[in-house]
Amino acid sequence: MKIAIPVKTNKENPAVAPLFGKAKWFAFIEEDGKVTIEPNPIPDGQAVIRWFIDKKSIPSSCRRWV
Repeated sequence: MKIAIPVKTNKENPAVAPLFGKAKWFAFIEEDGKVTIEPNPIPDGQAVIRWFIDKKSIPSSCRRWV
């Protein structure tokens, strides 16, 4: 499982973005601690969740709520 955190930039140690669905970037943290920052390709807040599902950032047990 990955953890997704909305961030303001794609630089090292970015500030957390205040609006989850409108964030320009997301930091993904792997189970082994590896961090990658990717641009948010989705302009709509609700569609971001679908993107996370595709990236396997949401555990399958939580997918029924989306």
